[in-house]
Amino acid sequence: MNGAIEDFNGDFGQKLWEQEQWIDMEHIRSEGKIFLMRHNNRQDWKYRKTDLETIPHRKLPKDFNIDANSLPITEGKVHFIRQVKGDGTISVLNEDFDVVESLAYEYVWATIDTKQEQLRVYYQERNAEEAVLIKIFGYKIGENSKIFEEKF
Repeated sequence: MNGAIEDFNGDFGQKLWEQEQWIDMEHIRSEGKIFLMRHNNRQDWKYRKTDLETIPHRKLPKDFNIDANSLPITEGKVHFIRQVKGDGTISVLNEDFDVVESLAYEYVWATIDTKQEQLRVYYQERNAEEAVLIKIFGYKIGENSKIFEEKF
């Protein structure tokens, strides 16, 4: 369910909130109703039972093959939003990290840096301008990361 909400929020921000020059609350309410109606109509079509062959989609060639066991870890960052558990820990990729108990039930932003082999945890207070780094953990990758090469 959370993914569906995030999908809606992303669509709302990108297709409405960032596109309009808002005049007042009435303008926001009226455009919001139109957006919601269009969004719901699109969702109805998307989940309608229909013959799969009639839905346009892209396909990879039948002979396309990729060896998932030989994919390198590239230099970069992987971001996660996590709720701090009651005991002050967060879970990232099935591994627990002790953040701080005073943030229990708050949300933090955790970033794995594959080049530095670190997990950095940030917290942004409700009215703060930006997130603050609160913890750094070593995060061994188990292999050397490679520079990302764009091939497509």
